[in-house]
Amino acid sequence: MSNTIPDDFPRRVSNASLAGAMPKLAVRLTPDGKYSNIATDAEHLKAYENAEDLAQHLKTYVQRKQKENPTWSLEFNLARARKGVESKMSSGEWDLEPLELAWVMKRLEELIAPY
Repeated sequence: MSNTIPDDFPRRVSNASLAGAMPKLAVRLTPDGKYSNIATDAEHLKAYENAEDLAQHLKTYVQRKQKENPTWSLEFNLARARKGVESKMSSGEWDLEPLELAWVMKRLEELIAPY
C-alpha cells in the first residue's frame, strides 16, 4: 500500500456525548503535548489503507456480480454493495465512518469506470 493519502480522503474526528452536569470536551493528549479530537497521522493512514482495501475488494465483487447477472445495471450492483457495507457498519462488524463510506463508493466507481 502507498503511504500517500489522497487529499479527498476524510480525516476522522472524535465526536462524543459525555454525561454529567459539567461541560466536558472529548479530546485526548497527543504525543506532542496538545489536546485534539482529530485522528493522528497513523490513525488516518490506517483508515485510508482499510478504505482503499475495501474499495479494491468491492471492485472484484461488483465485477463478479456483473458477470453473473448481466441484466443487473451497474447502479444496481453499486447500490447492493453499498447496502452490504452499511449493514456491516451498523452491526459494528466494520469500523468505517459515513464520510469514509462515501469516499469508498466514489473510489469504487473510479476503479470500475470504463476507460
